[in-house]
Amino acid sequence: MRDVPVWNQSFTVNVKRCDEDHQKLFCLIRRLHDAIEAEQGTVIAREILDELGEYAKKHFSVEEELLEQTKYEGLSHHRVQHHMFVAKLEELEQSLKSAPTSTPIALVEYLKNWLVRHIKMEDQLYSKHLNAKGIQ
Repeated sequence: MRDVPVWNQSFTVNVKRCDEDHQKLFCLIRRLHDAIEAEQGTVIAREILDELGEYAKKHFSVEEELLEQTKYEGLSHHRVQHHMFVAKLEELEQSLKSAPTSTPIALVEYLKNWLVRHIKMEDQLYSKHLNAKGIQ
């Protein structure tokens, strides 16, 4: 499994709360990746996955609220992207429940790649919009 990228300034969206949340998401995905790679067991992986799911949903809610309040034109597309991520989290959770001895590497890879792409290609689009509305 490839390594998890570390959050750095190239991922900034220039909104403090969102950047902090993104850093935490990177950290959680890294922990999940490391737990699976070290074969620490599905119990630990499921605990991390639960934490990742809860944190992602909280972050998406805050982010969507900011975009809604500022009338961001790309909000509906952005919501769809968030729903896709949550669906993959649920798929990974089901995979861990139904086949606890298998390693869902492909799904963890998907989560890692999704986060990088989403921040770089979707979240950075709203940066100027939110900054122009006084949100930093």
